[in-house]
Amino acid sequence: MRTSERQRSTVSVARRLIVAALVSVALVVALLCAGWSGLAASQRATVSLERLTTAQSRHQDLDMAHDAIHAMVAGGALDGEHGDISGVQRKVDGLALLADDVDEAFLEQGRIALPRNITDQLAVAANQMDKYLRQASVVLANAARGPAQFSPDAYGAFETTSEDLELLLGGITDRFVAEAASARADAATARHNAFVVMMITAGIAAVIAVTSAWQIRRSITRSLAGVGAVAARVAAGDFAARSDELGDDELGRLGHEFNRVADSLQEMVGRLRQDAERSAFGKELGSAFEMVDTEVEVYRASQRAMTTAAGASKVELLLADSSQAHLEQAAVHPDHGGPGCSVQSPFGCAAVRRGATVVFRTSDALDACPKLVDRAGGPYAAVCAPVSFMGKALGVLHSTRPVDQPFTQEQVDRIGTLATGVGTRIGTVRAFEKTQIQASTDGMTGLMNRRSMEERIGLLFERGQRFAMAVADLDHFKGLNDTYGHEMGDRALRQFAEVLRTTTRVDDIVARWGGEEFTIVFPSLSALDAAAICERVREGLALACTSAKMPTFTVSFGVVESVAGNDMGKIFKIADEALYAAKDAGRNRTIIGPISAASTIPDERHAVDHPAAMNAVSADS
Repeated sequence: MRTSERQRSTVSVARRLIVAALVSVALVVALLCAGWSGLAASQRATVSLERLTTAQSRHQDLDMAHDAIHAMVAGGALDGEHGDISGVQRKVDGLALLADDVDEAFLEQGRIALPRNITDQLAVAANQMDKYLRQASVVLANAARGPAQFSPDAYGAFETTSEDLELLLGGITDRFVAEAASARADAATARHNAFVVMMITAGIAAVIAVTSAWQIRRSITRSLAGVGAVAARVAAGDFAARSDELGDDELGRLGHEFNRVADSLQEMVGRLRQDAERSAFGKELGSAFEMVDTEVEVYRASQRAMTTAAGASKVELLLADSSQAHLEQAAVHPDHGGPGCSVQSPFGCAAVRRGATVVFRTSDALDACPKLVDRAGGPYAAVCAPVSFMGKALGVLHSTRPVDQPFTQEQVDRIGTLATGVGTRIGTVRAFEKTQIQASTDGMTGLMNRRSMEERIGLLFERGQRFAMAVADLDHFKGLNDTYGHEMGDRALRQFAEVLRTTTRVDDIVARWGGEEFTIVFPSLSALDAAAICERVREGLALACTSAKMPTFTVSFGVVESVAGNDMGKIFKIADEALYAAKDAGRNRTIIGPISAASTIPDERHAVDHPAAMNAVSADS
């Protein structure tokens, strides 16, 4: 009779254990499904954020294209006003290239799934950009027909459309920022909810396990106490805890199932923590890069980030030089220095060729990078992450550490994130600098353009700094064009620009004023000293024509000091009068203004032809 009761008790305990286990598994599975749903929501929010980031990058290209078009049309209008038709044509060609870039940017944005409010605004922006480009073409077409055909109304309409487009693009940028912030908030909320569900799952599992242990404590006290203790550790956050009850009975099977649940919990929580840490690092890194405006500042910011990304590893940032053929060390870990990779060119690096982060567990492996083999100090583990911008390879972020201290996945991810951030910021800085240079220089000679020169002269007047100014004009330039062709004329302009660069001082400001006319500003120099430099330019031009084996041509100068007038218009007029006096006196010479009103030919006080200065009058070539 006692044996029968013992058997029924055992069966009852087994049933209760089975029921408790089933309920526990059902609840855990249900909560795990809820947690998985939260992770899926987090993933969707992350994908949405990536799409927004990609589209926002292309929108930044549209912003820069808008500014470049405005600068190009303004320059073209100025060229047309001065009769530089070839300059206008270059602007027309540049506008066509920019139009292609704009179309490509809009097409890429159209392929990205974006919120309706952004796509609607992008559609409006596309129509407005088409109108903007058409008006730009009209302005340049008018400019190409010469000053008489310049239309202020067309240019005014172009400026109005430019302002409207700038406001529209700015509004879209604000919308991108708002949508990205919303996506980040959604991802953070989803991760938080999933984490809470995981915690609730662990807590419920622990409660059920403890309750079951209490119900059957007389028969399986020790076993359930062990499982309960493990469950309590998991509930407290120790997701590495596992049950030792792994026999073939019901408790053993429960132990196996609980361990599987703990494994899932540990894996999910680990992913959540990695996602949170990666997101936090990426956000902090992005904020740091947003506050830097030069490449040097990018290098310094990346050095600070190396400590967080790679810990006690050697890290170096290798970037391609201007030829894109060689890699140079731009930054190293502030505490541990760089590993000193011997790679010579961007595509000599495996990571750059693959376009993805590459991890080498040991430099002794058969498939290890050849650049890691036989380095001093024994075998190394290495991570190489390509640095690129819009698909163009810029360099590589290279890190090494002892093979017995391998990189964690978190460190690998952070190194990749740092490489991506560095590439994006350097590419953006370089693109902005290129746009600024194009807007301030003359496309034919590479010298400063008229608008930039006027700004510099205005600053000198504001500071009250004295200076001398020379206006130069190539002699018989039309004849050179008519005789040898416009290609030779362009070559002569570039040749003269190179002579100016090599014969003037470092502090002197040189610009192409328009056509064959150039302007030189000599800060802190008198007119006589400036005239001496102009004579040096004339001599250098004669030697350059001989060395370059091209037709000889000469130049005439008109020089004036800033004290001769109280604004730029006044002193430029005086210098221009001196230039015309030099032309009337036979060309190929330097005349100092102001010129006497009684004669177009200056007296000895104004020509560089008296003992106090130097003999600047020579025969025309």
